[in-house]
Amino acid sequence: MGNVDWVVIALYCVGVLIAGILFKSRTKTSAGMFVAGRQSPWWLSGISSYMTMFSAGTFVVWGGITYEYGLVGAIICSMYGLAAFVAGRFFAARWRQTALSAATDFVDVRFGRRVLNFYTVYRGGLMCTTGLSLYALAVMLCPLIPL
Repeated sequence: MGNVDWVVIALYCVGVLIAGILFKSRTKTSAGMFVAGRQSPWWLSGISSYMTMFSAGTFVVWGGITYEYGLVGAIICSMYGLAAFVAGRFFAARWRQTALSAATDFVDVRFGRRVLNFYTVYRGGLMCTTGLSLYALAVMLCPLIPL
């Protein structure tokens, strides 16, 4: 990587750190972090839900599907937006009534502590498996693609 690449990475890290410091004073509890202090309107929750589905791979994969299959791929991808809108409109208000902050709170209330423990271990294992898979991919690709 060149000097410009390192400067861009450093500026990005500094920007994230500054944003964290600026918004630290606004978020006092976990509810403030996970559900925006219960202050966001339903449509903003829907947009937030929709945007969590995006990654760099989304544009590559759906771009390829649309290129191969035409308009059908674009229509299928756009249905994610409709689904997020419906979820935000109809389920966000019901979620707010529960006064829960995160999915783990719901699992604990609905199914109990034993299921919550299983859920936590399962999700932790899934994160480790994903991390190891990405690491293995990086180990294989680094010799093939010079940086």
